[in-house]
Amino acid sequence: MNETLRACHAEWIAWTGLRFTRLALAAGVLTTIAFALVGAGSLAASAANGYDVAASAPAIAAQAVAVGQLPLLVLAATVLPARQAGGALRATVRAVPRRGRLLLATTIVVSGVLGLVGAVAGLAAVVTATVVLGASDGAATADIVRTVLGSGVAVGLTGAVLVGVGALVRATLAALLCGMLLVFVAPLLAEFSASGWVAEAGTYLPSTAAAALGAPDGGRYPALVGALILLVWAVAAQLAGYAALWLRDV
Repeated sequence: MNETLRACHAEWIAWTGLRFTRLALAAGVLTTIAFALVGAGSLAASAANGYDVAASAPAIAAQAVAVGQLPLLVLAATVLPARQAGGALRATVRAVPRRGRLLLATTIVVSGVLGLVGAVAGLAAVVTATVVLGASDGAATADIVRTVLGSGVAVGLTGAVLVGVGALVRATLAALLCGMLLVFVAPLLAEFSASGWVAEAGTYLPSTAAAALGAPDGGRYPALVGALILLVWAVAAQLAGYAALWLRDV
């Protein structure tokens, strides 16, 4: 346990000390706020023009987080491949020889930070949408809490998935492509597929499960089910990433 804590501390210093990390985290929050501002502004304009709009700040915030998480997920997918490309992973392995512990420490730090930032982004998006909507917003406190906490858990677990994907494929570009295909492209393909089983499989993708966590209406299934599906994806990706780290030289 002490070795794992030391590995987490070293990972925290190394990863959060990078300028790119700090910029990407800030970009995730600002992008989320921008999308919440645009979405709420559109709904507010429709309401002002007499349209019957069911405006909800948490619903807007959940959609904004789904888009604004992109810079955060880029961080998760590239944290290990970037070290591999630069040769820094060799030094990391010398400091933490057990590769399972190395992957675990990286995942704890990255997913923990992304989860916290995801919750902050969700809260900022709710506040932004509430201010823009004004009296048109009919959000309940429980919906706000669910969106903020659910966004944090969803972004954190999705980050754990992509850390595992990055460990598996190693190359930075390949990790980005695989991560974006899994999180953003695959759900669209499943949604518009003419095949029933493909559409059904799409309901168990990480982004669908994440939507069930953050959306105030619950998405396709209860939040607990969404969390379990994301957890299964995270464990599977971590095991695959560990196997790749264990079998290959760095």
